[in-house]
Amino acid sequence: KRPKRTAERASEHKDNINVDASGNSVTLEEANSDLDAEIEMNSIATAKDLIPPQDVCDRQTQHIRLDFAENERNPPYYWTWRLLSDGYSCEEIQQIRGLDPSVVFEHAIQAANDKLTIKPRWLLDASLIAALEKFCDKHANERTALAISKLPPEISAAQFLYYQKCLDD
Repeated sequence: KRPKRTAERASEHKDNINVDASGNSVTLEEANSDLDAEIEMNSIATAKDLIPPQDVCDRQTQHIRLDFAENERNPPYYWTWRLLSDGYSCEEIQQIRGLDPSVVFEHAIQAANDKLTIKPRWLLDASLIAALEKFCDKHANERTALAISKLPPEISAAQFLYYQKCLDD
């Protein structure tokens, strides 16, 4: 009876029966299932090929750890100085770092105190540099506190101190 049932099923569902390489009857569902499994296995093998060798992973992890450690060693003013030295404006640094303009000047002065080079044009435009040069020439022999008390309204104390630090370098 069994062969007859198989034959009847085969005749009823001719399109659903295939013969595999061994000559066995296989339904399309079974064949598709085997094909899906083979594709999945190939995908896994491909994904394994994309994972870098352990020594590469170790080097990348070590590099990330070193970067993190270096970031923790540098004080906040260092990162403001880095942005200034890379050409960012005071306004851009305020947005990037969330700082007030006076803090940007303070950070630049702290960087100079730490022997990092600062330049007047990083935070001062040409007309302000000219006004500071004129003011400093006129008040060259005065102490800083006295000179600050005589600053014209267009020059802030932070700008004056920053400019003085630039001249020290």
